Amino acid sequence: MLTRRCYAAFWAWFFAAISIFQANSLFSQSKTLDREFDHVIVPGSVFSDLLGAPIDSLFLFSFDASSSSWEMIPFQIDEKDTSDNFVFPDSTDEIAGFDANDEIVFMADRAGDQASIWLDNTNSQSYARYEIAIVDTLDLINVKQGWVYLYRSSSLSKSFTEDHVKYVGSSNPQSGDDSVEGESYKIGGSASNGLFGFLSFPQNPSINVLDRQKIRGKTSFILLATFSEDAFGFKGILAKDGPVRVIRQLTISLLDQLDAAIPTQFFRNTALLGGNLNIPETIEFLGTVIRITEVRHSIDLSTQAIGMKFSNPNNSDVLINGMPDIVNDNIVVSPSVNYTHIGGNGRTIITLFSIPPTIGDARKLFYQDENGINDPGDGNSIGDSGIIISGQDIEGEFPLALKFVLFNSDQPTSLASQLAELEENPLQIEVTSQDFNTVSVELTSFNLAVERNNVLLNWVTGRESNNRGFEIQRRIYGVSTWQSIAFVEGSGTSNGLNAYTFIDRNVSPGSYQYRLKILDLSGSFKYSGTAQATVGLPETFALLQNFPNPFNPTTEIQYQLPAVAGTGSAKSRTVLKVYNLLGEEVRTLVDKIEAPGFYSVTWDGKDIPGRTAPSGIYIYRLQFGPFVETRKMVFVQ
Repeated sequence: MLTRRCYAAFWAWFFAAISIFQANSLFSQSKTLDREFDHVIVPGSVFSDLLGAPIDSLFLFSFDASSSSWEMIPFQIDEKDTSDNFVFPDSTDEIAGFDANDEIVFMADRAGDQASIWLDNTNSQSYARYEIAIVDTLDLINVKQGWVYLYRSSSLSKSFTEDHVKYVGSSNPQSGDDSVEGESYKIGGSASNGLFGFLSFPQNPSINVLDRQKIRGKTSFILLATFSEDAFGFKGILAKDGPVRVIRQLTISLLDQLDAAIPTQFFRNTALLGGNLNIPETIEFLGTVIRITEVRHSIDLSTQAIGMKFSNPNNSDVLINGMPDIVNDNIVVSPSVNYTHIGGNGRTIITLFSIPPTIGDARKLFYQDENGINDPGDGNSIGDSGIIISGQDIEGEFPLALKFVLFNSDQPTSLASQLAELEENPLQIEVTSQDFNTVSVELTSFNLAVERNNVLLNWVTGRESNNRGFEIQRRIYGVSTWQSIAFVEGSGTSNGLNAYTFIDRNVSPGSYQYRLKILDLSGSFKYSGTAQATVGLPETFALLQNFPNPFNPTTEIQYQLPAVAGTGSAKSRTVLKVYNLLGEEVRTLVDKIEAPGFYSVTWDGKDIPGRTAPSGIYIYRLQFGPFVETRKMVFVQ
């Protein structure tokens, strides 16, 4: 068995050997991110070094470590004004160039590997570049991530040709019958009010599976006991088309008092309906105070959807056939995400939505499948599903926040459940500014390995100029604050290979990120890329050999407690005692309830009364639940 000192020596040798072979390769981490349906939106405020740059001078790239090559990926920059409203083609942005309100948009699955070389473009070297790390923390043990890089250059031009989503405006500006086409769908607006009135899929583009988007309600006013989307006045549409996102903002009103701006963002396979129906405390109409007592939003399908099936967490495979059904209408409130799944006939509509617990007295699933009913404004309900909120006095912001994921194929209900879980765990974005010439250190490799609860770091430089050294920083995944844990001196100025090693000892179980802050003698610095290490819980019970052995005056005893004790409890009593060869107790080192993990304790060679024990052989015994192990050690004076 290797001792701890042997382990450290072995890993140092191993890393050094690997680093020599990698000296001419690139330091990078491979992409592990696999969020196919997620888009990424990053605000301009995090790119402080690029604010004011011309919009057409910014470009987004992914890196392929296997071929050491760069690819410009589809992206767009959507400008916002100082009121945080999108700048549509017929509106004005008060701030020239790229500013803090603007948004950079791209698809998560276009991220690549982490890079350590610069884009082969001389002009870009005059500006900072930004590394954008996209982190999926759904699994904190096996965190998945990918990277993209934002460059500024006046000598680059757009080189991608993909256009994932397209906007087609209405031929009649006074109506809302425009449309948006993604890779797996086509959605059209209704000419009467601009709400959704058409949905088709590429396999049968002429078949419309949607009857209408419904916004229904009830009031305390007998002359307006109910209202429907037919009562909303169409006030216009603003739209912005891009290769990754189409923004369509519909404005409607009720009684010329209850205005709602409903922006919808369309992506390759998804549509994100977001906006707030701001319900005032009271509405005056014909001299009467009106209160809202019920609000409903739903998507009513057409007869072309008959034969498909409806499911959600509380209902499975409810056949859509225009006949009444009894369903469980319970839903969960925010931050949990609800889903509905409508599938069959070679197409799938998944809806994800979250409902705040603060509006209305009751929040329920709405589902109605009954053709020919007397539904105000519409006599049909085919698989009509959505949400309904009721109360004596509904007021405040009623959020229309729904995400539709659309498939040109049959998809299982389990996928809807997975997507809801992903929606509850949104991607995290980590942005780091990087400079081409800030510190003259060429980092050719940066490796991590885990041995028990020790994280072993090794890195190699191929060139150093006035290098003061490396500040080692660590943080827990999901926590934005980096902590400095050590400093390793650099080699000053050197043209050869230099290998460095550091061991982060006794790290608690969890997932961590590490990076190097590389400093030169003038105080300038830059950061390396990040590397991930996961310290897991022990799977087995173990009592390690003390070190040093023989010892004087102290020795360290390490032990590990498994994740599941034989008693069936995660925690259990831990007892570690030292005995002489006559079986007499010399010292109790540990006697307490402990959780699974890695532990270390020191014995100073003294007995229970505090006297130095005589030289000789001693037995130390560890018990944790049903587990027991003993070892020998030698104390010399």
